[in-house]
Amino acid sequence: MQIELEKKYNLSKEDYKIIRNNFEFIKEVNLKDYYLDKDLTLLKNNHYLRLRNGQYELKITTFNPETKMVSSEEYDNEEEINKILEKFNLNIEDCSWVIFIDTKREKYKHNYKWYTINIDVEEYQYSNRYELEIVYNEEKNENREEKEKELNNILDDFRNEFWLTAISDENSSKFITCAMYQNIELYEILTQNTI
Repeated sequence: MQIELEKKYNLSKEDYKIIRNNFEFIKEVNLKDYYLDKDLTLLKNNHYLRLRNGQYELKITTFNPETKMVSSEEYDNEEEINKILEKFNLNIEDCSWVIFIDTKREKYKHNYKWYTINIDVEEYQYSNRYELEIVYNEEKNENREEKEKELNNILDDFRNEFWLTAISDENSSKFITCAMYQNIELYEILTQNTI
């Protein structure tokens, strides 16, 4: 299974300059994300169902408050998504819009210590941020928690080596920020366990 580990940061002018000048630019993309749910059942269980540029995707996340790292499993096959949603007695058609995020994303990458680090600089309707991400294939019997610690150390070393200094806090989460403006009930749920 492919696992995505990411950390999100506020975007400072200094960090943006470092990113633009040191890492390989891949492309710019525009993302129109409609997040869907029914009675906030999915989001309360860290299941993020979205319609991204016309395609359904499901992202199941866990957050480690110690490392501030988000671990995600992602699915983009509607049949597979509906199968997962069955545990909540839901399917895609049962869900409706809860928040909308309109993002302009600049994608960069850099090879570092045997991993490709993806760097996404994002500007969305209320703010901007960047995230660092490592995608890896989880091996059978691999301890995910140990792997997460290892990759967190790699991301910290990477940030230190390139003098990236922006902080990671609640404002680094575009989902929380958009919920604050668009869906106060969702915002209150999300900030009970602040990222």
